[in-house]
Amino acid sequence: MITKIAGKLRLALAGLCIVCAAPMAAADERPLPFDFSGAYAGFSRTDGLGDSTWSDQTLPLNTGGFDLSGNGGGAILGYNWRTGRSYFGVALDFTVNPLTGTGTASCTAGCETSLQNYVALRAQLGHRMGDGHLYGFAGLAIGRVDLMPIGLPTQERDSRGWLAGIGYEHPWDNGWAFRVELQYMDFEDTRYTLSGPVHGVSDNRVGMLRIGLTRYF
Repeated sequence: MITKIAGKLRLALAGLCIVCAAPMAAADERPLPFDFSGAYAGFSRTDGLGDSTWSDQTLPLNTGGFDLSGNGGGAILGYNWRTGRSYFGVALDFTVNPLTGTGTASCTAGCETSLQNYVALRAQLGHRMGDGHLYGFAGLAIGRVDLMPIGLPTQERDSRGWLAGIGYEHPWDNGWAFRVELQYMDFEDTRYTLSGPVHGVSDNRVGMLRIGLTRYF
């Protein structure tokens, strides 16, 4: 599932680059009904799917990949610059979206991974499509991951990673725009070390759908 999402995002971002590099048509010179440049702030609902794997560091045993899922919400602050009908900018994104799953293969009681929240700094590149704004983005993220072997203490980890995605905005009213994004995130491997055998926790990958509103100032 996550691999398919990542593949589709790569194709979408490639297509966006072609669109942004294309010559502007004469019709594109008409006045802009809504300008997506300047400072903005927004909020969104988030729904995510992911996977994770636990493995014993001393024996050739692991849970295999198991699913993570959950939903939550997030906020974003950013700034866009405009050149012609193209936009580029930066944004800071904070999301609370507990994504939780439990693997039981080779972990009888269950080994649980839960991505609680993350903050990301990302760069964006986009182009006007009619009255809307189609854009791609990529950046760095750091998230809090809770590791919980059932019956043992929980360990909190700060896990670094990267993200990439594609989004679309459409004007709504009085400086507000509707926003939808699809993104892929990949967090670094980590370990559970509090008690019992040391376990490696890897393949922490997440696909996320974000739907919300943005206010331009």
